[in-house]
Amino acid sequence: VEDVYDESYLWQPGKGSVLKEGSKVAIVATGMMVQESLKAAKEMEGIEPTIVNISSIKPIDEELIKKLAKEHEVIVTAEEHSVIGGLGSAVAEVLAKEG
Repeated sequence: VEDVYDESYLWQPGKGSVLKEGSKVAIVATGMMVQESLKAAKEMEGIEPTIVNISSIKPIDEELIKKLAKEHEVIVTAEEHSVIGGLGSAVAEVLAKEG
């Protein structure tokens, strides 16, 4: 798995990080899918997605997810996990609370 950070990165529980700024589409990923999302972004002709690494699902970075929802038309989650209780569920819960 390729590194997405250099040695200056400081992991903080509950804090996601934007790895690539874009518009309209935000890809929120965790684990190995972060690297795959960065690769996919290079293949998306005419679409410049924002790529976000959510390295902590519980707690999750609610403020970042709300910000993404306000600034993007679509949020896609990418994970290698169960549909139940994973990143997709956590993002959906945050957005459902916000209406």
